[in-house]
Amino acid sequence: AEKEKVVLVVGRLDPNKGAHEAAEALVHILPDHPDWRALFICTQSPDFPEYAEQFRQLIKPCPQIELLADQPFETVKEWTQKAAIAL
Repeated sequence: AEKEKVVLVVGRLDPNKGAHEAAEALVHILPDHPDWRALFICTQSPDFPEYAEQFRQLIKPCPQIELLADQPFETVKEWTQKAAIAL
């Protein structure tokens, strides 16, 4: 099956996991590639609620980046199979 032009990031919104760094890079790169988008499927760490809010603010200016929080495994599996790039 042909992959979708999606960069997928799966993980926990935790300062040790690199979501901010990935998002910062994608905020700069994606506008030059309008046919691509990024999808972050992340669980929110109860230990870092401010990190999750900072993440939302970081991706807000880029409509090509979407955050799906607290998704079931089936959703993660489906996107892992469809995305052209998984980080």
